[in-house]
Amino acid sequence: QGLSAVTAALGAGFEVSADLITAVPGQDAERDLHALGATGAPHVSVYTLTIEPHTPFALRGVRTDEAREAEDFALAEAILARYGLARYEVSSHARPGHESRHNAVYWSGAHFLNLGPSAAGFLPLEGGPGTETETGAERVGALGVRVVNPPIKAWLAGAPPERFLVTPAAYALDLLSTGLRTRRGVDLAALEARSGIALEGRYGALLDELTGEGWLERSAGALRATPAGLLQLNGVLRRFFAATPDPHYRPLE
Repeated sequence: QGLSAVTAALGAGFEVSADLITAVPGQDAERDLHALGATGAPHVSVYTLTIEPHTPFALRGVRTDEAREAEDFALAEAILARYGLARYEVSSHARPGHESRHNAVYWSGAHFLNLGPSAAGFLPLEGGPGTETETGAERVGALGVRVVNPPIKAWLAGAPPERFLVTPAAYALDLLSTGLRTRRGVDLAALEARSGIALEGRYGALLDELTGEGWLERSAGALRATPAGLLQLNGVLRRFFAATPDPHYRPLE
């Protein structure tokens, strides 16, 4: 049914992005990747099955195999490349010119709007940095406001969203968390110009460790995850959070 939907959408002239879940018990990932690539979809995202606590899968005892996760990750890149789709982000593969412009907003640290229940946004400060909020609290150094809408029942009842000031430290960690997911990596000069934080100065020792261990690489003014680092990216990012004194947003009442 999924393949039929992709084929029908392509036949109707839509720009199509297809998602595939891997590391599913009993799955033939190689067959599924070939089948999806053969449809001609110009963009494919591949995600590992995650079992959340208390869900039907968890209650049934479904488990994923970490070794299988890594194998399917590598398999996805190799097989989809045969169909002209290059991996340009941890989970995303595309033909040239078909990379996601929507997700690029998050990965580059740009502002975005939140619409609907549970939606999150990153909005500019009204009046710009250094002005005061509606409650009079100083916004010294804040780079924007993170706005999170309530879940649907509260949203329908008119409950207000949560609002947080995005500090330079939090912004830098956000950009590391998203930018390192991409093959392009994090533009170090652009990050410093926007946040005032020079990664080399703040995380120099950690960067030396991570590059020395083969998880990250620095070249042409960018910080990137190596192929091995992409497989262990959550662990890499945890080390940045652990090395940051105040990594959190500031609540804005």
